Parts: sequence; C-alpha cells; structure tokens
Amino acid sequence: MIKDDDEVLFFIKNEGNNKEMRAIWTNSETIIYSKALLFNNIWSKTDSTEVDTNE
Repeated sequence: MIKDDDEVLFFIKNEGNNKEMRAIWTNSETIIYSKALLFNNIWSKTDSTEVDTNE
C-alpha cells in the first residue's frame, strides 16, 4: 500500500510458512518511488477486461 506518496507498507510472506506474514513500513523516498513505479508499470499492462468491477 502506498499512502499519499509519503509512506509505503508492503507485506512479505515466508515461502515455507503460509501462516506467517510480515509487514514493512517505510517513508524512504527511494523505496516509495520504486514501489510506485513497479505498481504503475504492472497496472498499465493490465487488460481492462480482466478487472471485475462488480465487487
């Protein structure tokens, strides 16, 4: 999750343990920028027909 381009919270799941998940919060501009860039890149490649708007 990216909040106001000021903070980012992202979750990391341990591959060997499906029950354990950790979250990392940061206000590092570099990490926020890289996560936003990654999200925007993936989002722009998403086929709009794949998105279910009936939720």
